[in-house]
Amino acid sequence: IILTIAAVPISLAWWYSEGILRILGQEHDLAKASASYIRALIPGLFFYAWNVCLTAYLQSQRITRPAALAGVVAAVMHFPANVVFIHTLGLGYVGAGLATSWSNGVVLCLNVLYASWFKRDEPGRETWPGFSVRAATTEWRPFLRLALPGILMMSEWWASEANILLAGLLPDPEYNVAAVSIFQVTNALAFMVPVGFSVAVSTRCANELGARRPAHARFASRVAFSLILAVEFIVSALLLAVKKHWGRLYTNDERIVRLVSALLVPLA
Repeated sequence: IILTIAAVPISLAWWYSEGILRILGQEHDLAKASASYIRALIPGLFFYAWNVCLTAYLQSQRITRPAALAGVVAAVMHFPANVVFIHTLGLGYVGAGLATSWSNGVVLCLNVLYASWFKRDEPGRETWPGFSVRAATTEWRPFLRLALPGILMMSEWWASEANILLAGLLPDPEYNVAAVSIFQVTNALAFMVPVGFSVAVSTRCANELGARRPAHARFASRVAFSLILAVEFIVSALLLAVKKHWGRLYTNDERIVRLVSALLVPLA
């Protein structure tokens, strides 16, 4: 309920994003195109919010494989979904946004299917006795006490996304926005590696702390930190190795390719 309420003002801001972008100094055509794409993401916002709740419910029981498999299935199906929405239906870049929303819906449906059907014969099904209005409308304060600092922790990601807006204020905004958008997609891809570790270690630490084993939780966090350093070193090396060619996966414009190559250096 809380995440749905939070998604409502966000979706309204997305729906009227053209005016917001114009106020922030973006060119008319760029703001209009961006708003059309952002509106297509609104269904996916709600799918994502609901899936966050369901994933947390499963992770609290040390059940992480279904969410991982759902993500893999959605990733595999995302490419044909883009082909259908962008080319077959002729929706262009708006179709890319709809494909993203569709993929979020696939992940949600698969997790719901597992939680409501396949898990019914497993021990622990009684972990959720059913929906209760009273239970769902109490204890909001402890939840928000943890959630609000978590929002501030994500402000780093907001700063990164703000680079796209700043790129739109530079000369030749179409080139700069395209290059920074590719940079941001690559940034998100690299960011998924530590996110995966964080999901695993947060679940492990939460269970260890719940079992009153703080030493085990501390050890798990240190192991995860070491693994993240090692894996991210490899990711950085790969980014530097492919920086001159990475942009060609997205465009044939050599100017944008050169800009992407330059941006991948600080990312690495």
